[in-house]
Amino acid sequence: MDDILKEVHCTDAKDFISKFSYGGEYFHLRTDNFIFRGEPSDQYSLIPSSLREENRTKIEEIIRNLAPEFSKDNFDLSQEYNCNQITSEYALLNVFFQKCDYNGLYIPEINDLRLLRGHYTYLATEMENIDVWLPLKYIELAGLAQHYGIYTRLLDWTQDLNVALYFAVSGYMLNKTTENPDNHPKNIVIWALNTEIVVNNKSDMPGLKITVPKYNSNPNLCAQKGVFTLWQTHKNNKNLTDRAPLNKLIEENPKLLGNVKSGNPLYKIYIPTQDYQGLKTHLETSGYDSSRLFPGYRGVAKSLLRNI
Repeated sequence: MDDILKEVHCTDAKDFISKFSYGGEYFHLRTDNFIFRGEPSDQYSLIPSSLREENRTKIEEIIRNLAPEFSKDNFDLSQEYNCNQITSEYALLNVFFQKCDYNGLYIPEINDLRLLRGHYTYLATEMENIDVWLPLKYIELAGLAQHYGIYTRLLDWTQDLNVALYFAVSGYMLNKTTENPDNHPKNIVIWALNTEIVVNNKSDMPGLKITVPKYNSNPNLCAQKGVFTLWQTHKNNKNLTDRAPLNKLIEENPKLLGNVKSGNPLYKIYIPTQDYQGLKTHLETSGYDSSRLFPGYRGVAKSLLRNI
């Protein structure tokens, strides 16, 4: 595991800045092929939203409310089989596609979803034509849904370290005002993943995929330099749903590591939350606030309210 995941412990904001600035020990992560993900707590795992235990019943409720044609007989997430989980995610994407299209919003063109419009009861039948989930042709749609809070199999990353730091710090600040102070995490976390890990990964084979969405149709994703990771899986009706975090999946598939030329493919960087104000100041003086990452009036207002 030591040659796969490297943990980096920073003592405070100044130590983090020193380690990752020009001339620092880990500056190469900013210039090589790494992408980053910020977490407001060291207790969070690299599990996509659709596979988190706390979201299982939420997904089922959303679909039943929007597509009441589903019955308990053909759609039951309490049965922890991979095929049921995948069907639920497929149905949720379908509903998102139909609602966006009905309201005149941009969506990627996917012919099979357009042909299914209004016929949710046939989703399970259509799933028989899908061998691997999530199919690459659905990634742009899933990325759009993910960006606006829909549960998907994707994980959000960024090409910009400071963007990851922003989401870790802002997430911690938001939790700090709403949660019990005794439950505050000791560290925020930045994950760094070497994208060389997928260089020789065939597009038609299950496993890790890394994709950069189209920036021209989503100003927020462009400003945040967003990237998505996906761990594709075979749709096997007899297998239970695998809810393992991405770092564990990578560790269990050593063939991926042959693509990395040197160093560790995955880093987990800890920064103490007690110095979150120092990190906030670093971000603001570097020009990273809500007005930059959420272009438009909403971002400007958000940056002002966050300062308050």
